[in-house]
Amino acid sequence: MTPKISYKSLIICILCCLYLFFPTHNSSTDAWYYAASVKYGKDLFLPHHLFHSAFLWIFYKILSFFTEIDAMAFCKAMNALFATILMAIFARFLSFFHKKDSEIAAWTFLVGVSFAVWRYATENETYILPLIFSLLASFFFIQNIEKKTWQNALLSGFLAAFACLFHQLQIVWALGLGISWLFYAMKKEAFAYIFPFLIVPIAYFSVYYLTINPDFSLVHFMEFVLHDFHTGSASLSFGKWNIILTVLNFFRSFLQIHTSILAQIQGNYLYMMPIFIAIIFLFTALKQTKLSLQSLHVERTIARFHFLLILALQIFFACLAVGNAEFMVMIPLLFALILAEKRHFSPQIITLMGIGLFIWNFTYSIVPQHYASEKQALLLQKHILAHTQDTYLLESRPMIANQLYYRTKIWHFYHLQHAPAIWLSKGQSLDSLAFICDNTLKKGGHIFTDALQKNTFLNRESIRYEGDDSLFWRKYTWTSTGNAQIWEGK
Repeated sequence: MTPKISYKSLIICILCCLYLFFPTHNSSTDAWYYAASVKYGKDLFLPHHLFHSAFLWIFYKILSFFTEIDAMAFCKAMNALFATILMAIFARFLSFFHKKDSEIAAWTFLVGVSFAVWRYATENETYILPLIFSLLASFFFIQNIEKKTWQNALLSGFLAAFACLFHQLQIVWALGLGISWLFYAMKKEAFAYIFPFLIVPIAYFSVYYLTINPDFSLVHFMEFVLHDFHTGSASLSFGKWNIILTVLNFFRSFLQIHTSILAQIQGNYLYMMPIFIAIIFLFTALKQTKLSLQSLHVERTIARFHFLLILALQIFFACLAVGNAEFMVMIPLLFALILAEKRHFSPQIITLMGIGLFIWNFTYSIVPQHYASEKQALLLQKHILAHTQDTYLLESRPMIANQLYYRTKIWHFYHLQHAPAIWLSKGQSLDSLAFICDNTLKKGGHIFTDALQKNTFLNRESIRYEGDDSLFWRKYTWTSTGNAQIWEGK
């Protein structure tokens, strides 16, 4: 008897291979710092994601006993495995909704090749692992609908608390989960969910006491817990860009949307072909979906309300954070869990949509990022290390500094400065930057910059760092030393 093929398992294996074999070679600024933390065993307990780096460091040290491994490659591989586990848990959710194997496979493929999931499955970021804990926490809530026990609530609470310890942004999911428990459970179960969250302040206090300052101060402790907000690297505000970038990044959770696509097409018009092919698949799927919705009665369920609530909270806080993609990693998952509960989506429709997303995201993000050359960046780093008497005004100073830290273990590079526009955006006077440059020139040094002829793509950072720096450039005479083409699509 021929064994029956599980399409669900096959899709999960395919996704795992895609994640493992196509890691990005255009890592983010934070990714380099996290990799350095794991490599050198320093700053393992960063407040914004308290246990994440330490968790990876443990496995890194174990493997290091047997063979020499690259920390960055290791961290990306671990994220690929985490993303695979996430997809397996998502598939288990759909089994709980009594979906057929072909339906589960189609939905899993669709979510797995969505840009938000695929992007971070191939990068050294900190969003996938905590999402596993949050999704498992919701699983015990859904399971409690059929069989109410305080044990489900307790497990749900512990998992949600762990998610928060691996990334503070999971507080939003935990909040939605807590509201769901209060609405659809007895008081005993709601209390059982809330109780495990005591481990969160205990964990933060323990790390603060043991690694930061044994002389406790409530003010300093809160500054540690809310470090990213205290330093300004994270903030909440509201304006026109909040709405624009939130809407853009919502769609970008599914499809890569970036001005880098235009640069690809300008370089080779053949890059337009995948757009048409992807649109054909997506349009065909959406057209069939529209027809199937016409004769359907939609019934609200507790599970759907639960995920709708979390989705609404995620979008709301993403809007306050100027459309920050961190809040939107889980959007494809939540959307799929909400829609998959409906019976009218055939596997063929979902598969067509998944193929469309696959073609688009693979062509315009995964492949370019994977084959991005590091040659020019390495040449720049070599030049910086050999010319410490010079000053560098860089548009990506944190990126270069973190790459140098990863490769040299040297943290402070005092001759690296922000480009003038970024200097202005941080509330600093250009006179102070001119003073640094003048001192360098007086000592016989040179000023190097990559900010004169701006060749960066429009993105969230370029919007944040708008500023008139023309007066600064006019003070000096500049000579071109070359033009390095570096891929910047994110």
